[in-house]
Amino acid sequence: MFAVSGLAITLFLGGWHAPFAFLSWIPSYFWFFGKLLALIAVFIWVRGTLPRLRMDQLMNFAWKFMLPMALINLVTAGIWHFLEPGISRWLICSFLVLGPYIMLARGLLQGSNVGKRIYRYAD
Repeated sequence: MFAVSGLAITLFLGGWHAPFAFLSWIPSYFWFFGKLLALIAVFIWVRGTLPRLRMDQLMNFAWKFMLPMALINLVTAGIWHFLEPGISRWLICSFLVLGPYIMLARGLLQGSNVGKRIYRYAD
């Protein structure tokens, strides 16, 4: 986590530089380690908050939703390139992405038993 956070800070969050010019009087190592601790806290928070997926659930999501959406996005990007600029291009491509998105999401939710979790404790 520390290595990935350090790399992400260096590449995407400005590294050791202050976020605003008027804060440049604070030492650079403070900014780097402050950003590092904040990013690690976000990693821990996300990992603790989101539910864990079993491997079969993850593969089900990948094959039945992510792969078709990636192919649809690829086709839509090609169609976007060849359509004339204007509102019709936006409407056609939005329909081509949002229509299958809604249909695939409904298909994923139909097969699952999503409901209130019931805890059963030993008596």
